[in-house]
Amino acid sequence: MNSVSRLLYVPGEVSSFRQLLPNPLLASIVGSLTEAGHSSEIWDYGTVATLARYCPEGESVRLDSVRNAPGTRGVAGWWDRALQFWNPRPPGCTNPVVQAQVLNEITNRLAAVRGLGFVVLALDSANTCRTARKVAEGLKQRRPEICVFAVGDFVEVLAQSAPEHWAPFDGLCVGDCELSLIDLAACLKRRTAWRSISNLVFRRGDRVVHTPQEYLSNWSTWPFPSYDPGLYPALQGMQKFHFFAVEEQRARSYRGKQQTSTDGMAPWSNVKPPERIAEEMRRLSDSCGVYCCRLHGSTASMAHVHGLANHLLARGVHVLHSRGCDAPILDQAALERLAKSGCDTVTFHVESGSQRLLEDFYARSFGISQVETVLRASRDAGLFTVIHLTYPCPQDDRHTKAETLRLLERTRPHAAVVSVPEFRLGLVWSRNLPSQRSGFESCPRHRGSHWFAPRGHGVNAYLRSSRRGEARAADQARQAQEALLLEIEDRGILTCFSEEAILAARAGGYVGREGQFLRMLQTCDASELAALAGEFNDRICSPASRPGWHPYVPMRAAAGN
Repeated sequence: MNSVSRLLYVPGEVSSFRQLLPNPLLASIVGSLTEAGHSSEIWDYGTVATLARYCPEGESVRLDSVRNAPGTRGVAGWWDRALQFWNPRPPGCTNPVVQAQVLNEITNRLAAVRGLGFVVLALDSANTCRTARKVAEGLKQRRPEICVFAVGDFVEVLAQSAPEHWAPFDGLCVGDCELSLIDLAACLKRRTAWRSISNLVFRRGDRVVHTPQEYLSNWSTWPFPSYDPGLYPALQGMQKFHFFAVEEQRARSYRGKQQTSTDGMAPWSNVKPPERIAEEMRRLSDSCGVYCCRLHGSTASMAHVHGLANHLLARGVHVLHSRGCDAPILDQAALERLAKSGCDTVTFHVESGSQRLLEDFYARSFGISQVETVLRASRDAGLFTVIHLTYPCPQDDRHTKAETLRLLERTRPHAAVVSVPEFRLGLVWSRNLPSQRSGFESCPRHRGSHWFAPRGHGVNAYLRSSRRGEARAADQARQAQEALLLEIEDRGILTCFSEEAILAARAGGYVGREGQFLRMLQTCDASELAALAGEFNDRICSPASRPGWHPYVPMRAAAGN
């Protein structure tokens, strides 16, 4: 029997540029469900219209801003302290009365759907988790027979926490959630059959059941993500920036345990073949009329980067794109090949300019000299070069900060993104690393994780506050991050809190004026943001009169050029 479902993304407040982009996870789920014969639709409330309701009229939206961010003082309870740590905007910016009205409207709209079988809520942060719980609680009060499931990066945190923290949800879908949702849609009322469904965490009496993990084994037979405006109404009009993402690969993890191999890839990573990625790019270009996209996912190997570039050139897929990678996996030939295949921007995940921290804290196998060589080669190949740093980790001090700034001065990347270390609950800490003087306990987060990176990608440190200084830790991390950004700006390097915003600036026609686009995201109000979204969508869509795209072939780096 075919089921009826709704897939929701409900941010508590639209505070990040990433929230205004199409959601690739929900697009993949709706494509899988509709291909299996089920009726589904995406209700994405990360839109300009939602931001206009949350943000007072005439006030700047301040997307991706952590300036004057709050600490965690005066917040009771370890769970609330964790949620407050992830809230990047000052309290009171979103009117709680308006937010309650919006959530009540969403709940009433869901309750009015005839034949609704289940609802899927996407969670990418603690703030989104908080609002999703309110929506689930309201829906359970009106129609308790409807099942509510949660997916997304933050679900792993809930799966490791106590069951009362995800009480409104009937289950959590971890890993490749498309597999579990298709099976759940066929047996919603038969809860005894849920134990046979993979990638699921649910309550059975007073126990929590973790079903076995299963992963997509053959991408060539799996349905493509669907961005059909009929299934994704938020893409109609100018409510979202049409900067689509193409998933390159997924890293496999089991209950928070992530492993890596020596080349930086997850050994159990599920890599999409180049043919599949090229076909998704072509479908985006044909169906949505866009000529730019971004590749996202876990770290790819050099062989995969070469293979994808060669395949795009061979098939003539003329789509400008951006990608992220580890610094040492690319050489001069690979970078030049990327530029010829349509790659415009490369983000290198280098956590620190300190060799000691790279080896001892982040468990990296490459050296700073290799990083410098690759960053210079990227600029010489004509690629817009972005470096993604993690700061501050518990072992950072003024010496490591100076080493990071020296790396930037020597390599001169076009832009730098700085992420604070990730806050993680319920992690089993490595006993090989001692507690740090700053009051944190730490362990390295290995490369290739697809699971939990709402604050940035790459090897970040999981941080957990000790009993003392929890409020101080959050405040100091924010202040240290902003201080480093200001020093980077003083050296003439573009800075940002979100790499998606920099990539979108390039895709939207702000080449050479990326800083202007970022300032507009910080200073414009909701109406001006809607106009900016309209301008961006017009520029990123390729009209029929556009001349054929030709790959840029840079000059060789030589004296006299």
